[in-house]
Amino acid sequence: MVKHTITRTKGRRFNPLILLVLATGSFAYAQEPAFDQAYDRIWKQAASQDLNTVLASADSLYQSTSVPVHRMRTLMLIARLHQQKEELEKSVEYALKIDQLAVENTNYTWQARANAYLAGLYRMMELSGKSRSYSQKALAIVPKIEDAEQANSTRGLLLQELGFASMDEEHYEQAIRHFKEAGKSMDKITKNREFNIMNNERLLGDNYRLLTRYDTALVHYHRALKLSTTQPPHYAIGLIYKGMAETLMETGRLPEAKIYLDKAERLADESQYLQLKDVTYDLSKRYYALVKDSKKLSKAQEKSNSVVDTILNKRAQVLNKMYAQLDKETVKVETQDSQKNATILAAITLIFSGGVFFVEYRKQQKRELAHVRNVLDNLNKGQTGTSMEHTGIVSAINEESDEISMDDAIEGELMNVGEENTTRRMMPIETEHNLLEKLGEFEKSDVFLEGGFSLASLAIQLDTNTKYLSYLIKMHRKTDFNSYINSLRVDFVMKMLQKDPTWRQQKISFLATASGFSSHSQFAAVFKAHTGISPSVFIKHLAGELD
Repeated sequence: MVKHTITRTKGRRFNPLILLVLATGSFAYAQEPAFDQAYDRIWKQAASQDLNTVLASADSLYQSTSVPVHRMRTLMLIARLHQQKEELEKSVEYALKIDQLAVENTNYTWQARANAYLAGLYRMMELSGKSRSYSQKALAIVPKIEDAEQANSTRGLLLQELGFASMDEEHYEQAIRHFKEAGKSMDKITKNREFNIMNNERLLGDNYRLLTRYDTALVHYHRALKLSTTQPPHYAIGLIYKGMAETLMETGRLPEAKIYLDKAERLADESQYLQLKDVTYDLSKRYYALVKDSKKLSKAQEKSNSVVDTILNKRAQVLNKMYAQLDKETVKVETQDSQKNATILAAITLIFSGGVFFVEYRKQQKRELAHVRNVLDNLNKGQTGTSMEHTGIVSAINEESDEISMDDAIEGELMNVGEENTTRRMMPIETEHNLLEKLGEFEKSDVFLEGGFSLASLAIQLDTNTKYLSYLIKMHRKTDFNSYINSLRVDFVMKMLQKDPTWRQQKISFLATASGFSSHSQFAAVFKAHTGISPSVFIKHLAGELD
């Protein structure tokens, strides 16, 4: 089976959550020096030592103190360590313990912090309803925090969480606003101020890069690097190097990019943080493909596949447990409501309406089955599952911000090429034929499964420019770039579902991740826009047809 990459927004993003603030609990409390020293020692060990060993030390520290604030700080450290191991269920467990302890001690700072962290964890697991409920709870608590240091730090933390949520939705301008506000709050704190600002600058760099505002992105990355000189080697610094390397790659400055990529790879190799490894090795693959170094590309591919498999397995286990729990809660609520509202009249109405519903349901099933067979026929004939009438819908789904990017502007200019001026060619015919050949080879690969794969990335891979490439896709694939990439992804998923029964047993979130979409909801929306049916309906009828 083909190896796949996990979700990376715009080809780069992973979801670092509130983990970025490693010193979440280090505030200006009147604490015993012995505890602070032990805590700082364990925190620094997390950058280089075996995480199981560090977890054992953190647990010992937790058992050795009875001071509530110390216990909450240590529990947060333990939660973050589990998150680095992709043990998100454990992270949730410890975050809930923090919240309980904070409520018992009327500590509003830690109540807000625990709920903000839970919001981030559930967002990472794509349980948006639970994420929003914890965010709202945290925001309601913040005004109760009296200490200015704690209030500013907590506010900065919550603004970062809002920034991460905006990045997940690919609203990068909005994310920038949140991170800038977070930076203002963090600038007012004294404890771990440089570390927090360093991460905030890196996040600003990420968002400007995603908006292709490369010069501004580099300014923020350089600020982050300057602040990193006072920090021990850590995964957060690896992310700065990775951001620098990717920005320089996208602007064609490959020798400079290699310097930062090497630094990011060294930290990734030494780190136990799987998400740092994932995004760094993925960037390595792209770099070595560009410079045509097949030996190093093969090595990077092997490392990337190993990490991706580990992350996908861990995520699938956690999500399966979470969804199962949510299903149980839903059934329980429905049962209680049913017992309260059950009457003879309702039962009679139900019987009558049930008969009508059954007839309509059977008709709908037949329509859906016929549609699935039609989609499969087109797929097996080598035609795309995309129905051109859905192109406008898909384009709307793929809007990333209110601003028009350079790629969008190019595509806009080319929208009517061939309609208004059929006599003028965009490029020499030999070049066009050559690029069409390369595009065909690209379509046979799995490169488009990389999350957020961009027009610029494909142009570099095909050794052409974005203007030519947009023209080619408009003229020969009859669609825009975003719809083109998404059609390839949806067709890939449908083929895998058709030939591999194990794929039909997976959650929709797994299919989204495996095909490069940034979220469960985006995948489902694009799938339906391309095929006219939802992924779950397709799988249900496909299983009935083939199993």
